[in-house]
Amino acid sequence: MTKNSEQMRNAGEMSLYHYTKASCAKSILVSQKLRWSASIKLNDPFDIPQDLGINITQFKTALSEEFIQIIKNPLPVDTAATPIAQCLSALAKADESTKKLLIAKHLKLAEESPTKQQEDSWSRLIQEWKKFVESLRIACFSEINDSQPMWAHYADNHSGVVLEYKGNIRRNTPFILAHPVAYMNDSQTKAVVREYVKAIVNDLLEGGPHNMMDLVTKMEYRKTEEWAYEREWRIVRPVAASNPRYIDIQFFPEDLQSIYFGYKCSEKDICDIRLLLSNAYKYRHVATYRADLDISNRKLVFTMIPNRN
Repeated sequence: MTKNSEQMRNAGEMSLYHYTKASCAKSILVSQKLRWSASIKLNDPFDIPQDLGINITQFKTALSEEFIQIIKNPLPVDTAATPIAQCLSALAKADESTKKLLIAKHLKLAEESPTKQQEDSWSRLIQEWKKFVESLRIACFSEINDSQPMWAHYADNHSGVVLEYKGNIRRNTPFILAHPVAYMNDSQTKAVVREYVKAIVNDLLEGGPHNMMDLVTKMEYRKTEEWAYEREWRIVRPVAASNPRYIDIQFFPEDLQSIYFGYKCSEKDICDIRLLLSNAYKYRHVATYRADLDISNRKLVFTMIPNRN
């Protein structure tokens, strides 16, 4: 991993920044809702893909290799929680010739063409994964507000705004549920087959779905390292299949802390947004800032705009 460690830590009450167009910011303020989009709307085509990127042959090979490792290194008897695990732990007493026969059998099974039953089971599994991914709705944020590429890509080429939110544990706001995205290199992304198989095998041995659930959660918060500059945090939740490709979730006005205007943001948009803030008592605590270019240091700097009397 780079940048972020892949541990599922919550945002708590840290600041999260949402880059957007000025017109979208106005809609967010009026509706007091933030849009969560379907994964298909994400700009990274490999972000929570509907296709797992593996086929049944790869899966069978990886599954055989996993069981071969268990045959070579049997489970301790006292950790065998299920009948399958108990059978495999009994291999600790097997002689080497028996282990070699079992290994040869698994190697042969990996080489055989999938049966019709296996193909049907694999097809159902893939369809269930696709259905699950299609149910996800995602809200994306960053832990920084001065990323020049993000201002260009998501905030209308510096003509838009950045909204700063901060969750509150006492109010149980959705922002406290945000997790950081883990950025992975090429070899790590290719290890998904092994991870997938390990999760299935471990659930069989332990008698519960928590390994697969943990893996699915991790996959919701993974991107390739090309996107690491975004320093993204996101909130992911499944919805009913009948929902459209997005949902609008209400937030507490107190969660909105500040609004940062891009250095190209028009005076009209700035006035419109500040008027929305001043006319709504619930937003009067929100601070506003204007971005400027620090030419010598080649970075963005922000200056607070005084509140109106």
